[in-house]
Amino acid sequence: MFTRRSVVGSLLATSFAPDISARAQDVYPSRSIRSICSFAPGSGADILVRFFSNKLQEVSGNTVIVENKIGAAGNLGTEFVARSKPDGYTIYICPAVNVLASAKYFYKSLAFDPVEDFEHITTLAKAPLLLVVEASTPFKTARELAEGLKKRGSAAGYAAISNSSQVLCEMFKAQFGLETTEVRFRDFPSALGEMRTGNVSYTYLDAAQATGHVAAGRIRVLATSSSERIPSLPASYPTSIEAGIANTDIMFWWSVEVAKGTPKPILDQLQTWFNKVVGLDDTKTFLEKFGQAPFPGNPQMLKAALTKEVANWATYTKIAKVEPQ
Repeated sequence: MFTRRSVVGSLLATSFAPDISARAQDVYPSRSIRSICSFAPGSGADILVRFFSNKLQEVSGNTVIVENKIGAAGNLGTEFVARSKPDGYTIYICPAVNVLASAKYFYKSLAFDPVEDFEHITTLAKAPLLLVVEASTPFKTARELAEGLKKRGSAAGYAAISNSSQVLCEMFKAQFGLETTEVRFRDFPSALGEMRTGNVSYTYLDAAQATGHVAAGRIRVLATSSSERIPSLPASYPTSIEAGIANTDIMFWWSVEVAKGTPKPILDQLQTWFNKVVGLDDTKTFLEKFGQAPFPGNPQMLKAALTKEVANWATYTKIAKVEPQ
């Protein structure tokens, strides 16, 4: 038998049920987050991505799984994130200067816009790249290296491991009027083998990966790519200007990106978490170990910095005579 009270109660229960369900679904995060790394496992990029992903898992209390999407100098991973669902469950811990800022100058056709196709969360860390040679070579300074390469002409080679290493190696050539030949490599371990045989003479390497090889006595650092010093790097590493490489002053930094259209509450939550991670003592200790420095930021600062770097790379790639593929 239906009464007025039972009918009203039934209607109220029905009307509130969808709202309760909707609010439950809106809780973020309610499932695992994918953290995309656009470079190979074990690379310098992978080391940093896994560290920050693990720290995000700690501060958020949610599972974060790293996935390596490798290819096209980082563009495959970048495109994957740009095309992902804008729900905060696919994040991109990205070497932004190396990958986002440079992309349009290396590829004629991109499936993403490095600035407009992403929501920019915050910056994380910064470091220069390092000009390195094989440890057994006689070169102790950048000028000694340049003099040795000039004698060999085009018979000397450099290792192009990434967009950034290629550009910096070419800028080094331009600074000293060299004819060194570009030799492409997928990763540094394979390039190191060729450096030992003398087939290639130098490259620029990210500090995170270089640190272990320097400690093991495999490579020697001749200069950094920036005029700014990073306290965690040895004072014996000359800056680019101190080393006489006057056309090079590039600092590389990391950022967090998600797909365009991700809701603002999720963006704010991710920013809060990552800024907390950057401020941890554990993070500072880890970054110092790999020649990096904490680099906290915010979405507005990040977007402005990235826009500026895109413009800067027009100049860098022009000096390096890069032709888009």
